[in-house]
Amino acid sequence: MAKNKRPTKEEIQEDKFINLVLACYGFLKDNARTICITLAVGIVAVAAYTIYTQNQEREYAEASADFNDARKISKEAETNFFDTTPPEDTEDDTDDPEEKKASFEDSEEKLKAFLDKYPNVAYTDKARYNYAKNLYYQGKYPEARAEFETVIETHKPENEIYALYAQKAVGNCYEQEGKYEEAISAYEEREFPKTTQLPQEIRQYVLSNAKLNQALCYEKINAMEDAKAAYQEIIDDFKQALEIAIQKKSQDLIKEAKEVLKIIEEPLNLQRAENLESEQLYYKALVEYTDTIRTYKVQKDIKGGLPEEVRKRIRSFEDVTTTLMSNIQDARNHEKSDSISNTLYYYNAAVEFEKFGFSRELYEKALLNYNRLAATGTGGRNE
Repeated sequence: MAKNKRPTKEEIQEDKFINLVLACYGFLKDNARTICITLAVGIVAVAAYTIYTQNQEREYAEASADFNDARKISKEAETNFFDTTPPEDTEDDTDDPEEKKASFEDSEEKLKAFLDKYPNVAYTDKARYNYAKNLYYQGKYPEARAEFETVIETHKPENEIYALYAQKAVGNCYEQEGKYEEAISAYEEREFPKTTQLPQEIRQYVLSNAKLNQALCYEKINAMEDAKAAYQEIIDDFKQALEIAIQKKSQDLIKEAKEVLKIIEEPLNLQRAENLESEQLYYKALVEYTDTIRTYKVQKDIKGGLPEEVRKRIRSFEDVTTTLMSNIQDARNHEKSDSISNTLYYYNAAVEFEKFGFSRELYEKALLNYNRLAATGTGGRNE
């Protein structure tokens, strides 16, 4: 009797493959309709998404081109409006008020057409803000105010700066209409929209300018004490911001001081500097760090000198810190002698006002107006 032949490993694998193919075939046969529908839906979805993406890209490109066209006309209108150059005396005098007005009308028409065509694209907030400005320059203050308010209410998060300036512009509109109490309310800080994506320096700059306008409006309604208080707030904010700027710049330079200390192998007495730093008195701490490093350099020179690389690093650090300290000291000396112009010059040289969101011109206007009111007998003089 013959023995049963035992299947080989290859035959077993082949049988498994055949069974798998048959199982797949059976599944496909039983579910062919469902699979076809699923594939069709997937294809339609991919096609729809592709078409949507292409349409979005095309709309964005068209919106960009249309906005640039409208903005160009708007800029030309503003240039004509602010141009104070006397017109040339020629027979063909085209630079006249009628043309300037027509230019604004063209700009208004272009921007309005853009907003009607693109009510919700990336450029909508910018276009509406410019449209509102256009209306403002034409003296259409109620219409401009309504558009500025729309910018505030509907702006996209990435366009917070337009909403911020729009709120100030709402106050400007009321002011031009002679509605000073409404303007005062519009200029209040609480009325300005939140700006979580904007640097605080930009926000503070806009708010300070609004506060100056608010003070002028108080004067218009003869509320002199309120006007003085507003001017005083600007003055105080400026001084506070200046001190913060000095401390911030000093804090940054302390980091550089510590980098210099890393290449100094000998231990130095830094207790006083570190104590001041822990108290967040960064400018005083910087002075101590600088003096300690300078004293070390002098002592090393007496005893035999420093390695050239260490000397270069210390010299570079000293150049920056001594310039800062010299400017601040000069500013404070002039401040004591009531020389405002020189005081501001040296403070600006020390910290660069624009980097910290405050304006020398704004401060000087507030100070001048405060002292003007004080001179009329409504209070003491500010310095």
